[in-house]
Amino acid sequence: MADEVRTCPSALCVMGEREKTYLLIDRPLTFLDVADAVEKHLRNPNSVIFGDAERIDAERFQQLVISHVEAADERAGIYRVDFVGAVASVLDADRGWKVYNLDDVCQAAKSAGPSESAPYEARQEKFDRALQEGAFTAALPVTLYASRPINESDFFPDDSIEEMDNLLNFYLAINCDVDALFGTHFDKNDSDSWLNVYADYDLDADEVVGVLELTLCRYDGVDIPMRYRLSDDERAMLLTMMRDYCQQCGTPLDEWCAEYLTEREAEAASTVRKTTKQEGENKMSSREISLWIDERWADALEEHLPGHDLQKKMEELLNGLTEQLPEQVREDIRQEIRAEDERMEREREAQRRFSALKVTEDGRDSFLISEGGMNLLNLSGCIRGYLNREMSAPFASTLYRARECDVTEFKSALVERADNTGRVVGVFMVDVDAETLSTLDECSGWHEYKFHDLSVAAYAANRKTQQRQERRQEIFTEKLRGKELTPVVETHAPAPMMGQTM
Repeated sequence: MADEVRTCPSALCVMGEREKTYLLIDRPLTFLDVADAVEKHLRNPNSVIFGDAERIDAERFQQLVISHVEAADERAGIYRVDFVGAVASVLDADRGWKVYNLDDVCQAAKSAGPSESAPYEARQEKFDRALQEGAFTAALPVTLYASRPINESDFFPDDSIEEMDNLLNFYLAINCDVDALFGTHFDKNDSDSWLNVYADYDLDADEVVGVLELTLCRYDGVDIPMRYRLSDDERAMLLTMMRDYCQQCGTPLDEWCAEYLTEREAEAASTVRKTTKQEGENKMSSREISLWIDERWADALEEHLPGHDLQKKMEELLNGLTEQLPEQVREDIRQEIRAEDERMEREREAQRRFSALKVTEDGRDSFLISEGGMNLLNLSGCIRGYLNREMSAPFASTLYRARECDVTEFKSALVERADNTGRVVGVFMVDVDAETLSTLDECSGWHEYKFHDLSVAAYAANRKTQQRQERRQEIFTEKLRGKELTPVVETHAPAPMMGQTM
């Protein structure tokens, strides 16, 4: 048993105001063990956190992080405690870093009671239950350390250059042994996973961003974000590489920067024009009437007429004045206002964008309307979140701005989608039990996909939050090519719903 324990060491990074300490504890630790030690230290700052621990360097801690992710050994544990940021983190091999407020962790440790008060399993249950309310999760990237400086032969730009907000994003093809370079455990021959490497150029700052981003994408839906901090020499090397690649692609880097600045100036001028126009339109539809009164009069009214809203009283007086207008004048104005309201309502309805869903979960069907226009890419992102969820929850809870509807409203949206009116962005049949989704294209009919394939395509499209929507859609479509299951029907007509029991 002792040998088994020694094969499962735990590691802890403690971040204080002046230093960062890395500790190796030669036994498995749970988050409750760490919470007990931290809570004790906060009560008595002179106490040492895990006095029997061995100090290690950052590189060794990083190796343990990677080994934990790859081996998924639940007996050991990797933790971070940041006393400055007041957070504590535990590394989940599948989900990445789970981050908790330090106060919540200490309160949970207290709620579990002292170690001698109850069996460990009972304390662990209380601790976990207390943490469920205060936890938040974040996919914090794993920091990589290189065994040597990277050079121009390790990676090379490949594929298209993506402009994402203020960044030029370069995909870097791998031309080295990344395991030897970064201490990772990535098998290039494993067709079920792949490693993405990206470098960015900041168009605002006119320089290479100081971080290389890597993501290990596993086909089980788990993505492990990693990053490597570049030295000045490595950034200079990448800048030369980026300039050469931009030149090969037909647009020099300096020209790209100049076009970006021109577009920014044009967008700023356009925003000013739109704001001015909108303010003018608002002034045309209503008129502000201001009434100023000496503060002493206002104080006296409030004192001698308690319970009266002065603003409301003035509005009532104004309404009384309008009632003195000729009846025909008042009726004409009312009709104009009603006509204007009806016109605006028709315009709002014509501009409305929404999606309709039939969701089958636990053998039961439900119908939903999602306002705002959720397309297949948006829905696939929700599916990815559902597959990666920490706790069980209905699929509908992952959808944004979704409300329940009846089957009649769903069928109406189905017909409107087939007629291509432009208002219905998507109609979907989501079978959560079978983990499949069918979507209706107004031209080519129904198409069916697996949750897994939609999740992978959504990750590829959304890997960068600044990515332009058009480019995201292109990437998403490309990743789904060839993944379609047998189509539900061969025509664009909404026939499959008509023959089903709703």
